[in-house]
Amino acid sequence: MSINSKKRRDQKRKRRKTKTLQNPGAARAQVHVKDNLKSPGVESYVQLSEATESRLSAKVIAEGFAKLHRSKAFRRLSEIAAALANSDDQRIEGWKFTDWALGLLSQAADPGHRAVAERLKASMRPRRTILHEKGIYLMQSLALTEGKDDGFEASDVDLAFLALAVNDYAADWFKSGESLSYQERHLADFGHFARFNRRLDPIPQIIRGELIMSQYVPSHPALNTASAWRAFQERVFGCTYSELIEKYLGPLAFQAGCWMTQTGEPPGEPPVIDKKKWAAEMQGGAAEGEAFLNTLCVSADTARSQLKKLPALQDVVRFPLPFYRTPLIQFRDDFVIAASPWLIEHQLIFGFWGKCLAAMKQPESGFNALTWFSVFGELFESYCRWVATEAEQQPNFLKRLYRFIPSRLGDQMRLKTWSSSEMPKWRSSAAKPASWLKRTCAAPIHVKT
Repeated sequence: MSINSKKRRDQKRKRRKTKTLQNPGAARAQVHVKDNLKSPGVESYVQLSEATESRLSAKVIAEGFAKLHRSKAFRRLSEIAAALANSDDQRIEGWKFTDWALGLLSQAADPGHRAVAERLKASMRPRRTILHEKGIYLMQSLALTEGKDDGFEASDVDLAFLALAVNDYAADWFKSGESLSYQERHLADFGHFARFNRRLDPIPQIIRGELIMSQYVPSHPALNTASAWRAFQERVFGCTYSELIEKYLGPLAFQAGCWMTQTGEPPGEPPVIDKKKWAAEMQGGAAEGEAFLNTLCVSADTARSQLKKLPALQDVVRFPLPFYRTPLIQFRDDFVIAASPWLIEHQLIFGFWGKCLAAMKQPESGFNALTWFSVFGELFESYCRWVATEAEQQPNFLKRLYRFIPSRLGDQMRLKTWSSSEMPKWRSSAAKPASWLKRTCAAPIHVKT
């Protein structure tokens, strides 16, 4: 840093300190404004309040969805989700959706919609999005809870306007636990919003789950033989996890990656599944294939009841957590609509973990939740050791500096070969994040009520 730059910096600090002494409330005011900044996770989402200076009440949003036909609105939102998720570049596709939505609004019959579009075009910076994963889920939830079977078919103009209104609520989620600092809340926001709009890549997820569940046998006394471990998987999945992937879940995941990928008219395969036709094409058999789909399926009426029980913003806006367990919504016999390809891939990443946990929590299983935490920890560490061992075989791997495989499974010493000068610095720098994670993960994170 040059001498002049250092001098200017010191002068700014001195002026700031003098101003604070002259007005003690200034520092408190700065903190207050700082604490009320919008979440960094949603700064790129275009919101209705940017054009109207206040967000639409949740009650008015609910009234808008109450006029819509629930299955048709849900399907259209699912098509948009599939087109976004399966695009080559989700960011660019999101910008295209923004241009498309604003174009629709600027040509709408409603003068209020046209005015909103013109204000947003004039004021917003480029490369921002209206339609995104979390916003679509909030809208799908509203379509189920507020929509009617005899409502009218939603136009894309209606959905574009409602998406803007819902975006004003996308950041409203509650971080529970001990009081968090400004930095900790923003770190939590980054973690929360990083969960959405992820690029789909099912092959690594399939391989990872296969290796974790099939390559190793846990040491738990009731599961420490190949036959016992296989029997447990068959109780949970109806077959081994490898067979589930090969016969059912893998084909479904690859099919989800093809939804809405064709350009032009028609726009490609919609995210709608004929259960009987799909099951008949599975190598495991029609009955088994349909039974598998039923584990991921929930009727629209049941989904509505489940959603109504969740915490809600202004008793209306709910995040649809049940979609993560049952991403296929059934509106009529034999036909289901998939909420999004992201939720299908979620089954590859986390589905087996959740199903095994639920099975071990059953009283008749002879296990409990802690059993699965221990078993999975062992399986996952075995998988990590295998990955690290494979990496070490690469010619450019610097074993002397970066080898970190413990001498035995479960060893407390996770970092085996670090220099003595690096280890204290690493421990010191990790202390604060570890403390924050311990405090924030002790309590659940849920929607603000």
